[in-house]
Amino acid sequence: MQVFAHRGVSGEAPENTLAAIQLALKLPICGVEVDVFACEDEYILIHDRWLTRTAGLAKRLDQMSLAELLDTPVGEHNSETQYIPTLAQVLTLDWRNHLLNLELKSIPNMRHFCDYLVQHCKAANIAPTQLLISSFHHGYLDEIHQIAAHYTRGWLTASYLLNRAEQAARMGCQWFNIDADVVDLAIVSDAHKRGLKVAVYTVDESADLIWLQQIGVDAVFCNHPGKAQAYLDKRKA
Repeated sequence: MQVFAHRGVSGEAPENTLAAIQLALKLPICGVEVDVFACEDEYILIHDRWLTRTAGLAKRLDQMSLAELLDTPVGEHNSETQYIPTLAQVLTLDWRNHLLNLELKSIPNMRHFCDYLVQHCKAANIAPTQLLISSFHHGYLDEIHQIAAHYTRGWLTASYLLNRAEQAARMGCQWFNIDADVVDLAIVSDAHKRGLKVAVYTVDESADLIWLQQIGVDAVFCNHPGKAQAYLDKRKA
């Protein structure tokens, strides 16, 4: 079972920051998941459309300019203030040994986003196969497929769907990413029968890691990915 860092190593550094991502890139894990919002002609990493939780500001993203957002502190790591990064900054990091899972939050112009990825990934020598693009907005996944079918896509859900993984498979997604609170053996088996890999979020308890491994889950998203990977390696030994 593979391990992804959830919003970077968000259990040790402010989520979706360069510090959290760089911590993850030092670990022997599969990849790193981050959240992406469009802002002006740029893309920024943040999970919520309100800044209340991450920055202590009672403002929405659309009430601030890109310059203001990039100057917004979102916590500290090792006594260094962390700020909201751009996706371009993140793509300049060393991704040679890791996948990058981009969870799309609000992307009003998908063609612009795809062109942006081509430009910045080419400059950073990041192969398309290193990207996993996921979203709860399944229309975005369909748009991605129409514009750039070569990208791997992950169908995100927090619900136990009546048709299980049928819609994700019908759309041609490769991953079925589901909340730990609703996943079970039946839905994992259904996804596998349809040719989908299953990833589960958010997993930080050892008992959950054991159970998910037993029911055949392919990957987990963890706030403490180093600890999760070490625990799984110890069980393998």
